[in-house]
Amino acid sequence: MSLPTNHVDGSVPAQLRGLAAERPNDVAHRIVDGAALTFRAWEELSNALARGLAERGVVPGDRVLLPCSNTHWIDYAVAWAGVLAAGAVAVPIPRSAGVARLTAAYQASGAVGAIGAAEACAELPGGWHAEAAELAQD
Repeated sequence: MSLPTNHVDGSVPAQLRGLAAERPNDVAHRIVDGAALTFRAWEELSNALARGLAERGVVPGDRVLLPCSNTHWIDYAVAWAGVLAAGAVAVPIPRSAGVARLTAAYQASGAVGAIGAAEACAELPGGWHAEAAELAQD
């Protein structure tokens, strides 16, 4: 099925692409310690992460677990947008839920892998796990 010619792509990757073009140097995210992420960097890093996911065999519709925390918020934002750019489904869960709940969410969702800090993902069964920066390397 093709989209009508007047169709507007309202997807997160399309909105991020538009913001990166219109306001590339504006800060999209800033965390308490001062780390910041501009719209341009967010789009570039999330697209690089999407390519890294494809290299790992992630295809549209696959689920990817995203353990998130306040201390790694920028990595989470990049991972979330990258998963969506790859056409996959983000499965966010707070890292504070603990290993048992992370494992249960991983298994129940049918996730093919997980993106997050090694200490949050190392004990997950099966699949792969990687940090956002590792996947976003060109």
